[in-house]
Amino acid sequence: MLVGLTVDSMRLADVFVALEVLRRQPGVDAQRIMTLGQGASGVLGLYAAILDPGVHQVMLVNPPTTHADAPIFLNILRHTDLPEATALLAPRHLSFFARVPGAFDYTRHVYSLYGKPKICSAQWTLPESSKAATITSPRPDFNRQTEGG
Repeated sequence: MLVGLTVDSMRLADVFVALEVLRRQPGVDAQRIMTLGQGASGVLGLYAAILDPGVHQVMLVNPPTTHADAPIFLNILRHTDLPEATALLAPRHLSFFARVPGAFDYTRHVYSLYGKPKICSAQWTLPESSKAATITSPRPDFNRQTEGG
């Protein structure tokens, strides 16, 4: 660990770089970028979206309900926890895959104050904007084009 940084804070910096690279790709609609991640990785995408207003939507798959579990940011629990931080995304689109954990009732409440309770919802399928995606890996044998999720 470097002074003042955790592995998760460095991973968040990587997400910002990935968003910038994505915006520069031909054929990418910079107004329709979304993040999708499972567990702590999904929360990293959430924080990137909170800090980057160019991210249109966030989808979380089985996210932790508190920073005590993950991701680790120095002193974050002195200021906020995940349900409150997630509410900072409002009124942009927020989806939870399959279920909205009960700990995120505060987030739902904030979305309802914006008059957009359906934007903060559970989904059983990927949003239409993510139906076709290119998955790129440093290993050429893992690169592939996906259709329909």
